[in-house]
Amino acid sequence: MDLQAVQLCPRSNVSTLYFKTKLAVHNFTGYDIKRGEGYCFIWTETEGGLTANEFASVIIRMLELFIEKNNIPEGSEIVLFSDGCTYQNRSSTLSNALLNFSMVKKVKVVQKILEKGHTRMEPDSMHSVIERKIKKKRK
Repeated sequence: MDLQAVQLCPRSNVSTLYFKTKLAVHNFTGYDIKRGEGYCFIWTETEGGLTANEFASVIIRMLELFIEKNNIPEGSEIVLFSDGCTYQNRSSTLSNALLNFSMVKKVKVVQKILEKGHTRMEPDSMHSVIERKIKKKRK
């Protein structure tokens, strides 16, 4: 799981548009290593910010969709790999949300936090592809 750098919308090389206010778009990405599937959860600054509440909501929704789509049985273990970013992945808000999710869905959720600054995960590759496509489209 990882958050992509803020994307600004609209994108343009037209100088008159350059100085206009742009809308910040956030993309939180998850990747199912076992099934080779990526998930993007996108929202704008008008729909939410970058607080622990937003991240907890997105992660719980991602887990709910994962369980529904893959028919994960009760008693299963779900392992989350997160980067070391404190405000995204190391908050009491997220810990409480994961605990509640675990109790309600009767699954075990293990969060493994990678060392900050030394991570490279599949969501990073997804972000790279998205940014390359945007760059290519601008030309």
